[in-house]
Amino acid sequence: TVTDTIDTGILVPMTSVEANGFLYVSHNYVTGGVTVINLSDHSIVTTLLSGTVISSFSVSGNKVYAAATSSNSISVIDATTNTVTATIGVGNSPANPITVGSSIYVPNATDTTVSVIDVLTDTVATTITVGSRPYRGVLNGTDLYVVCADGGVVSVIDTNTNNVTTNISVGTWPAYITIDGLFAYASNNVGDSVSIIDLSNNTVIGTLSPVAGAGWLTAAGNFVYVIGSSGVSI
Repeated sequence: TVTDTIDTGILVPMTSVEANGFLYVSHNYVTGGVTVINLSDHSIVTTLLSGTVISSFSVSGNKVYAAATSSNSISVIDATTNTVTATIGVGNSPANPITVGSSIYVPNATDTTVSVIDVLTDTVATTITVGSRPYRGVLNGTDLYVVCADGGVVSVIDTNTNNVTTNISVGTWPAYITIDGLFAYASNNVGDSVSIIDLSNNTVIGTLSPVAGAGWLTAAGNFVYVIGSSGVSI
């Protein structure tokens, strides 16, 4: 049941993340900004980064890393004071940062790199060259699997060395990836299919098709659920 409605004044909220008892909600592409909500009483605490479009978040400890896509940077929010403490320049159109240990991996969606941020210093420690248009990643052990849309590949990064160990050719315009046990599933948005990757040897062992406009997907139990242009495929 719905227990409360919070009027944030946001026309279309984009995404959110929780940290230290607060919910951080990014505004739409028109207004930009992040509204901070206290989860204990559902009150609005403050609005940060007004005018800055935030596409996604990642959390490390009491710090929130906000991807400012249009300004090619990561804004760091201290979740204990709800203030912006740093702005870190990365590559073009950062999206979907991923926390791995003491690092934040940032796919730069309109170039060919992943920026690695050291959370102890909030600086870029290294930049890794991957396939074209890296968009999203998922961790399996110490290996980070990054879908690279324009390149039609999944780049595998060894997070111990920050080297790319292989590029796995999948379908046309892979956009999302999920892992379930021994396999990874990459949805190929333009290719209308889902590639199945054997994680033991990083090879494609099968393709599920047709899945029209294959997009966001997740594994649950013995099934993979794929949202496409014609609904949800299972």
